[in-house]
Amino acid sequence: IVTGGSPKVGIREPQNEIALTLLNLFGRPIAAPSANASGRPSPTKAEHVIEDLGDRVDLIIDGGDVSFGVESTVLDITTDPPVLYRPGACPKEEIEKVLKKKIVFWKEVKKENIPSPGLKYRHYAPKVPLYIIEEFNEIWQNKIRSWIKEGKKVGVLASEETKNIYPKDLKVYVIGSRSDLYNIALNLFPSLRRLEKEVDIILAESYPEEGIGLAIMDRLKRAAGDK
Repeated sequence: IVTGGSPKVGIREPQNEIALTLLNLFGRPIAAPSANASGRPSPTKAEHVIEDLGDRVDLIIDGGDVSFGVESTVLDITTDPPVLYRPGACPKEEIEKVLKKKIVFWKEVKKENIPSPGLKYRHYAPKVPLYIIEEFNEIWQNKIRSWIKEGKKVGVLASEETKNIYPKDLKVYVIGSRSDLYNIALNLFPSLRRLEKEVDIILAESYPEEGIGLAIMDRLKRAAGDK
């Protein structure tokens, strides 16, 4: 059993039919890392795996694009209350309804040893600096003007509702409507990977930290290094 030095073990059953078929053929549990370089945005399609791993793997099975865009939810149910280590496609609120008890986020619990990967360092990060915009105000406008004067290209991950508020000399990628955060989650990692190839700095809008919005902001904050 692989525990990563912890007395606990995480168990996951995938929904993907190809993954389930492989597990059934093998007849045993499989311990495997994510199919991307450590710290990079998670792959959501086979071409992202090729970008990150290339000839370091012998075979890539293309099972199609992912369904949700962000990874699974990681929940420790050995404690009371349960601790949420990674918000994911299954929202915290839905789990609380099933368990009939409140869940605490890992940042609210003092732990010397964090038992979930990716929590201690910058993660999900593009190759260029990423900043989170809570409000597009004069401060950000001045920063953008300064970057452009330095010859830097600036891109924005924007929502459908705000796409027209940004200067025309920015590269604006619309990743969905704020009325459908699941679609924004689906487009988040592919857009980071695409935009990092075209600009020197990426700005990303913030979203309400509820439902799947909590997972979106968790990924953005760690990708930005809390910038």
